[in-house]
Amino acid sequence: MTDKSDRAPGEEYGWKSLADLDPMDVCKRSLAEYDSQNSKYTLRILNFNYHVMLREKAVRPTEAGVNFLPEFGTDFRIMVLDYLTNSKEIPLSGKLVAGAQLKTGEFFFRGTHGLELDPLVREFGEDPKRFKEVGLLLGARVMDLGDVSIQLNVLPRIPITYVLWAADEEFPARLSVLFDSTAENHMHLDTLRSVVITANKSLLAAKLK
Repeated sequence: MTDKSDRAPGEEYGWKSLADLDPMDVCKRSLAEYDSQNSKYTLRILNFNYHVMLREKAVRPTEAGVNFLPEFGTDFRIMVLDYLTNSKEIPLSGKLVAGAQLKTGEFFFRGTHGLELDPLVREFGEDPKRFKEVGLLLGARVMDLGDVSIQLNVLPRIPITYVLWAADEEFPARLSVLFDSTAENHMHLDTLRSVVITANKSLLAAKLK
């Protein structure tokens, strides 16, 4: 990424930075909408609309139908603020890359910065059909990779692609995540990781609906 470290600033800084920006420019870059009367943005996250409220410093779903999703905390809000503040008006490349192929991603997505995919493997590794069905509930596009692959628009300019190889008699299940090669232009790497964690939690929660 250009002119940014890998780690996003804190939440309070994020709210201040967003409040200082021209809403028309923010909407153009992020594909959000702005309500000037109520000082709030509406942003599509996964398959649902969320209000990003500048006065209340809160991010809340606009639709009752998302009550099956988990509660998202500070990292989620920082992710949203980072995206609204730093996203660029550039088209998707359509080129899928692993996190390690992003700038400095080889180091950032290791160890404690891993993508926490093991719970998904345990839940869906022997049932790829259900993985696809849960993905469709969240607005996924079905791709043609692995045994099952789905692409989720977690944020308007940040699709992520899950590729699942189901367990069989010889090999355990495997799951990988791919990004559009433009992803690093829109966000810090730690908030890009939060995009994946948000999708992971949503997939696991959506199965309960």
